Amino acid sequence: MNQGGAGGAGGGGGGGGTGGGGGGEVDFLEEMKKACKIAHPKLDVRTVRVELEGRDKATMIMAQTKALGIDLLVIGQRRSLSTAILGYRRAGGAMKGAKMLDTAEYLIENSKCTCVAVQRKGQNAGYLLNTKTHRNFWLLA
Repeated sequence: MNQGGAGGAGGGGGGGGTGGGGGGEVDFLEEMKKACKIAHPKLDVRTVRVELEGRDKATMIMAQTKALGIDLLVIGQRRSLSTAILGYRRAGGAMKGAKMLDTAEYLIENSKCTCVAVQRKGQNAGYLLNTKTHRNFWLLA
């Protein structure tokens, strides 16, 4: 079974990177990979960072999951209250009918592999998990 996470370009956005390579700064993806290896040493865990070349993040992540044969994709999700309620604005500013999906929601709906979006709900408040079959599943950890 392959498990992987895809980091967003530039260390931000949907994949969750730490940004620049400052001295002594801990790489979040590498730390998560180490934690997975300790908990489940038989699993093949990969972290991948890919530079965007004119395509959007969701398309690039889907292409990489297909190319690498990923079975489980875990992606970070950041949403403010206003975007959760109102949806995402289209280019040009007008809403024009249907709500736009963020990168994580698009991957959940269109990915061939199982996709789990993880959203942190404040300090010591747990996590909100979203999949194709389970919405707003609360995890206190």
